[in-house]
Amino acid sequence: MCRHLAWIGAPRTLAELTMARPFGLLRQSWAPRRMRHGTINADGYGVGWYAPRQRAEPARYRRAVPMWTDASYASIAGVIASGCVLAAVRNASVGMPVEESATAPFTDGIRLLSHNGRVDPSAVRALLAKHPDAPPPDSACDSALVAALLWEHAAQLPLADAVATVVTALGDADLADSGPGAPRPWAGDWTAVPEHPPVPTRPPVPDRTSGSNRLSGSNRTSIPDLTAASEQQFGPDRTSASEQRSGFEPARASGRTETSTQPPTPGRAQAARLNLLVTDGTQLVATAWGETLVYRVEADGVLVASEPDDDAPGWIHVPDRHLLVADTRKVTLRSLKTEGGYCGLHTVDGGNHDDSEDSDDLPHRDG
Repeated sequence: MCRHLAWIGAPRTLAELTMARPFGLLRQSWAPRRMRHGTINADGYGVGWYAPRQRAEPARYRRAVPMWTDASYASIAGVIASGCVLAAVRNASVGMPVEESATAPFTDGIRLLSHNGRVDPSAVRALLAKHPDAPPPDSACDSALVAALLWEHAAQLPLADAVATVVTALGDADLADSGPGAPRPWAGDWTAVPEHPPVPTRPPVPDRTSGSNRLSGSNRTSIPDLTAASEQQFGPDRTSASEQRSGFEPARASGRTETSTQPPTPGRAQAARLNLLVTDGTQLVATAWGETLVYRVEADGVLVASEPDDDAPGWIHVPDRHLLVADTRKVTLRSLKTEGGYCGLHTVDGGNHDDSEDSDDLPHRDG
């Protein structure tokens, strides 16, 4: 669906976090390595960051264009630094609006949110109807509806509890079936498949000659064939050479991808995917629910992301149906799938934990 990341720790520039890494968000906008649903994130991107000396509310930069086409962002990203940043690149669900207001990060004034996944908008609207104090959503897209629901809960609960409550409430919601005669959850018919899906503009090759990440002049909107370039870098199965050497088994895309023209089997619904990434400037709260989530504890902070932005050691994979809470000192994981609500609290300090057991319910190191 989408790719996102958040950093909390010593100030880093937006360029360091989103553009400079070998497999960072810039590259993930056209060649994500572990995205289970979809193949490209070209429907917009956004970055939010905190400057507490100036104001409590975060600043945002959002565009409804591919990241690789925005030379303005490339020109400012190297001079803006922050100790708390949240960024995302978007692959819009079919039928969802492609506009700035539908692009993460969403905000309620002091918090930022990104949603990697999809959920039936009618399920979110049903919950919103029970919370009349919830703010109006920024957009008709499912992610904006989820954000509005979370803002209402976050006004009454600690942030981690609010995220867990919203995700578990929506977790069993099924995506609307797009088979013949199936009900449509909203007027935009987000499950419909266009007759001729648009072909995204090919991304540029970053200018490496000067050590920068500037988009080189005539290459801002075109590069050599993406398939050939991707297979040369990752192999046909989109696995990097280092992953092949380490024996890592990448996540495979399930049946129908977001860009597939094949309709799902009539009468068969898909489970909601609810990977949320939220911050209030003092902590990061994230969920793994149907998509990939990793983190790395570094000397000066914690990085949480949809997928590793390099092949260096230290990345920890978060098990599915888990809640992650991180600050500059520690990472905490909680299970979200117990009958009594989320529990099973254990603290991961500096990435040092017992991952010797082979279990999907335990965090495990990359490679």
